[in-house]
Amino acid sequence: RWIPLTFRGNMIPWVEAAISLRGEADIPVAMYIDLASGDAVELLIKEGMKYELPEDLKASHLGTGLSGDIYGYQGRIAAFQLGPFRLPDVAAAFAPGEVRSKQEGADGVIGNGLLNRFNLVFDYRNERLYLEPNDMFDAPAQNGADG
Repeated sequence: RWIPLTFRGNMIPWVEAAISLRGEADIPVAMYIDLASGDAVELLIKEGMKYELPEDLKASHLGTGLSGDIYGYQGRIAAFQLGPFRLPDVAAAFAPGEVRSKQEGADGVIGNGLLNRFNLVFDYRNERLYLEPNDMFDAPAQNGADG
């Protein structure tokens, strides 16, 4: 199975996904893929967010990037939809957009904590990401700071 990829600055791969924070209707989000991120999903805290922050988040040092230390929140979201695949109860980091991402229009970032549950083929020429669930597909989605 494949999903469309789009490319913005520096040929960074973007996908359309959907999130459900607390079990409500899915919220469409524009996400880019960061293979250097150990997190499952990072949702950006910024002006004009499409979602409200969950109430049960815990403050956390999320990591260190090119811009320095990144502080935000850790929590979980009810579901993450990527193409035909729906993952329940996914660990999510919530990071200040101005610190975590310089990518205009991004609602969030997909990292290896989520992508590791798939065998992946990035077909840049045809703008497709091929996804095949692997043995990790049903494992709990954790962020880098979770374990």
